[in-house]
Amino acid sequence: MGTLADLGGRYRFNTRLLARFTEDFSEKDWGSRADDLNAAHWILAHMTGTRRSALRLMGVDIPREEWEKATGLGGDHEGFKQAPPVARLLSEFQALGEKIDKVISALGADGLSRTIDTGLPDGSKTAGEGVFGLYMHECIHMGQLSMIRRLLGKPGLM
Repeated sequence: MGTLADLGGRYRFNTRLLARFTEDFSEKDWGSRADDLNAAHWILAHMTGTRRSALRLMGVDIPREEWEKATGLGGDHEGFKQAPPVARLLSEFQALGEKIDKVISALGADGLSRTIDTGLPDGSKTAGEGVFGLYMHECIHMGQLSMIRRLLGKPGLM
């Protein structure tokens, strides 16, 4: 898993990367797709919901909102229409990343070794494993946003 500092830093890195990948997206670019890919708005809502889940794994009380279900695993391609606007999601994504970093530091190794029973697909057994697994899941979606960027005809960044 790396060190605790590494994990918080990885979330911060993805926040910066998301900003770069999407800095020139128009409202239309965020919207629904003509192909079978999820819209960038859906992916952003999904990743924001995943960050909320990471905090919940670490014991932070965050109320679940209906849009999280609509953009969760198996959510409908149009589920992003129930999600908050892109600007709000971008702001929350950044704030959640900062909070994840702070909570990781506050919990330390002992807190992150707390056993969880959430049935995460990667088989995580501790809060730390789960938070790391959700980070890796987020990375997959960052790759999707990079691909959407290229499909939109925008210059590649990586």
